[in-house]
Amino acid sequence: MSDSTIITDYAPPERATREEILRDAKLLSETPFLTELFDAMPNIVLILNKQRQIVFANQAFVDALKIEKKQALYGLRPGEALNCIHAGEDLIRCGTTSFCKECGGVNAMLDGLQGNKQVEECRIIQKPNNALDLRVAATPFKTGGRRFVIFAVTDISHEKRRQVLERTFFHDIANILMPLSGYSQLIPTAVSDKKDKMMELLFQGIQTLIEIVNTQKELIDAERGELSVRPVPVRSLEILREFVPIHNKLSSSRTNQVQIDNTAIDIEFITDKTLLSRVIDNILKNAVEASSQGEKVVVGCGQTENKYISFWVLNSQFMPPNIQSQIFNRSFSTKGEGRGIGTYSMKLLTERYLKGKVSFSSFPDKGTIFKVDLPLTLK
Repeated sequence: MSDSTIITDYAPPERATREEILRDAKLLSETPFLTELFDAMPNIVLILNKQRQIVFANQAFVDALKIEKKQALYGLRPGEALNCIHAGEDLIRCGTTSFCKECGGVNAMLDGLQGNKQVEECRIIQKPNNALDLRVAATPFKTGGRRFVIFAVTDISHEKRRQVLERTFFHDIANILMPLSGYSQLIPTAVSDKKDKMMELLFQGIQTLIEIVNTQKELIDAERGELSVRPVPVRSLEILREFVPIHNKLSSSRTNQVQIDNTAIDIEFITDKTLLSRVIDNILKNAVEASSQGEKVVVGCGQTENKYISFWVLNSQFMPPNIQSQIFNRSFSTKGEGRGIGTYSMKLLTERYLKGKVSFSSFPDKGTIFKVDLPLTLK
């Protein structure tokens, strides 16, 4: 099938021939000082042709990918070179999928090809499950009568992690510490029945603080590949019955009700209960937060045809396509700057450590359902 017959959801799919790629690469290699200048830069610099394919890569990119010769990159698009999960699937190519509509990298390239300099942020999930946060700058460039885009890339993953940590420790923790400070001051003079209630709230607040710290440490360890997995026998309904009352209590002020579906079945399987609990807790939390007042959140579990245990959470809200395409990206959130860890951590923990799969579907008339499929035995 030729590139011109590939159905695209976004950018054009056409690609230059190998002869055209090599001709452009030769032209750029012969441009005075270009190679020396860009190879001297510590950040990644690519030059793309009008089909968004790499025709030059500086030494920083070659070193980052740990390849021997930069010529191996020529003809690839940046997402393909970076092993993006949305690039190279069957006949689909980088920039052409519905997910690419929200990709800052593709949008910067397209603006650059239109003659405009553009700076964007780009979130990429690499196969199998590594996340990148990048700042990309696309600059139009002409030489030898040919039109190109200089595509400069800076890894801002550490910056994004810092923003999330600051959001957590300076916002979430501060919100908990303020009432705790008030309780601690009032307890000594409070009457007996109120003192007991304040002590209970103080204990709950401390447990929440511990949970926030542990969650952040767990995420850091997970991304480093240092998270320990401890498989134990678990029952599916036991997990749901543990978290449904918790989220009903948390959502009571908004009259949300989390319910276990009557078709849910009880299956014993072997997994890491702590990590699975984290995943289920995040899915339920997101579902409750997404729901409007009075709406139900329904959870269930069953067994799939391929002998996996499947957990699912349904809420009645529809996610717009632009949100769907970014839902598992690290640092993306509908809740504001510095958030966006919940769904990303769900995917990271499930697919890298629990050897399962997280998926979702969302329709205007049915709402949004998240599913977690896990093997019956974690090996």
